Amino acid sequence: MRSPIVLTIAGILVLACLAMDGAPAKKRKEEATQTLEAPPDPPPAVVAETRRLLFQTSALSPKGLLSQQIRDALRDLMRQSGGNQVAQIRVFVSGTGDLRRVPQLVGETFAEKKHLQLPAVTVIQAGGLPVENAQVVLEITSVAKRDVNPLGLLFVSAREHSSEKPLQPLGPLADQSLDDIASVLSGRGEAVRVTCFTTALDSAPAITAAMSAKFPGAALDLVQTQRASSHSSVACEAVARATVLNPPASTGVTYANSDRVVLTGTQTAFGYTVDDARLAYRRFEKLLGGYGASLQSAVALHIYPLSASIAAQAARVRKEFVKGPTSAVSEIQFESLPGMDSAFALEAVAPASTQP
Repeated sequence: MRSPIVLTIAGILVLACLAMDGAPAKKRKEEATQTLEAPPDPPPAVVAETRRLLFQTSALSPKGLLSQQIRDALRDLMRQSGGNQVAQIRVFVSGTGDLRRVPQLVGETFAEKKHLQLPAVTVIQAGGLPVENAQVVLEITSVAKRDVNPLGLLFVSAREHSSEKPLQPLGPLADQSLDDIASVLSGRGEAVRVTCFTTALDSAPAITAAMSAKFPGAALDLVQTQRASSHSSVACEAVARATVLNPPASTGVTYANSDRVVLTGTQTAFGYTVDDARLAYRRFEKLLGGYGASLQSAVALHIYPLSASIAAQAARVRKEFVKGPTSAVSEIQFESLPGMDSAFALEAVAPASTQP
């Protein structure tokens, strides 16, 4: 005869086994924690064929927050491009959105298109855009499937016209800047993208109309650089399709007819000393050198400083790396840049001889 204690223990073990098998809500092992894969980071630069570059600007939309507006703009532009590879995106953000989130959103959107490589990305915080509640505008450089610039491209640096009076009407200043671009392109090229940077948006409808009338075939963009400015200014820049081979040289206009060019995203200078500025230029020169390019050979160079004193310092240091007027340099002050202690950012287009 078995001991009652032994029988009791055996019964408890049987019930325990049945409970484990018959209770699906109780998991025997805790499931491993699932983590979402981080979106890929955009590359610092992309090499593309010069004669196949296309230029587009996104339509302004007041719908949704920054994330939605960026995704909507990217998807719309990719649909318009017909699946062309996107080489570079310049993003102007208006409002209080987190600039550091922009490259992540670009990575997430392009991850949906497995056949497309990530573009280089420039992110700048502007003072405003000409549509109320619009928080972002994108300028996209993509690569067509055939040559669209058989004679090469022209890069025209920003033509700034200003007045010390902060409330000066900007329409006449814009007309002067646009006339300058039309003059230097006359007999040389046809504008494919024109961007005007202004200190206010009161005259936005008139400026937009003038841009459309003077350059009807170009992608157009109008951006307020800072929320408040002590003066009135309009500075318009352009990219043009060359209409003659080896067009005559002109101040602030650079001709690009190499097989390929490297298009960079922004490289930010952190800190406000001369040494900090030199370090930023050295890092940028090293980046370009990886593609067989250099600052000296750049056909377009954008400098985005956050104040007049930083702009002056960046210009002085630039002369240590760029000897002579070899590129179309545009230097425009903006509201902010990604990252704390940002002073200015650099972006360039330069002939590429190798790929890293």
